[in-house]
Amino acid sequence: MRKLHTVKKIAIRNEVDRFGFSHLLARKFGLNTVPRSFACFAHGWTWNTNLKIEDFGYFFTPRMVPIVVATKYQQEFLINSGFSNVHAGGLPFAYVEKSNFERKPGSLLIMPPHSMKFDGISGIDSKLLNYIETIKYNFSDICFCLHMEDYNDIEITAALRQRNINFIPGADPSDANSLLRTREIFDSYEYVTSTIMGSHILYAAFCGCKVSILKSYFHSYSKNTFLNYSMIQSIQGLEQRYIERFNNLKKLEHQFPWLFVDHPIKAVEMLDWSRNEIGYNNLMSKDILMKVLGWTVSARVSALIRAVSLRTFKIANRFCNLIGKKL
Repeated sequence: MRKLHTVKKIAIRNEVDRFGFSHLLARKFGLNTVPRSFACFAHGWTWNTNLKIEDFGYFFTPRMVPIVVATKYQQEFLINSGFSNVHAGGLPFAYVEKSNFERKPGSLLIMPPHSMKFDGISGIDSKLLNYIETIKYNFSDICFCLHMEDYNDIEITAALRQRNINFIPGADPSDANSLLRTREIFDSYEYVTSTIMGSHILYAAFCGCKVSILKSYFHSYSKNTFLNYSMIQSIQGLEQRYIERFNNLKKLEHQFPWLFVDHPIKAVEMLDWSRNEIGYNNLMSKDILMKVLGWTVSARVSALIRAVSLRTFKIANRFCNLIGKKL
């Protein structure tokens, strides 16, 4: 494989900065600097059909703030939920152009779950590695794509080196080149398999990979996994929603029967499906994106007015509450 884009750490100012999306757009638009955004831009794939606000995480987002989601179905749901400034514009990964990396025929990329030490979870266990040993001769090349923390974990990388298995770093929310590197990786492999549901499934399919989940090694999260995140802790019952979303194997198999296989070689290409899921037909033009994100002068003025109005409302609301208490 050719040399991938290197990691370039950035400070995340808002959702649009995650995984280097704002940097990607700034380069695409020929801007010398990366403007601050005054909008929300949903990153992850939402595969639930019975949508709830929990699927997007916009619990405390003011209803007038611009929000961009992948599909018109999601846009309609949020509008019906009280949000007034929602746009269907595709997921950020859909804006990453095809790289010039050449796909190696018969190659396999394996994407295990992210290890979580606080919950005793290891992304790579001996059972999975033993299975990979039994199928490696069916492929021209095999490589593990690791979460950045796992990539820097001595025990995990030593286990892979011991078996002479290659590994590369995957996505990193605080990396300006994360989306570009992810595209380069997926453009390089014919097959991509995993043991867990997640956005990587959609992204790999969008890049033309033959994607699968190994049913026999399907990974389920525990309740403690989600309770470690402060946002989930603050909302009662939210952890159960996440458990249902990621762990319900029967439901996932029913929704994506082509995805679950007993061997990665049985995976099929799902390009049309992935383009629909990722919102490819909803991609916004430069002019619209600049306006929605608040990157134009007029849009920044509108964002300032929204901020002042919101602050005024909060102050007035607190004042009324104080009067009510005194009365």
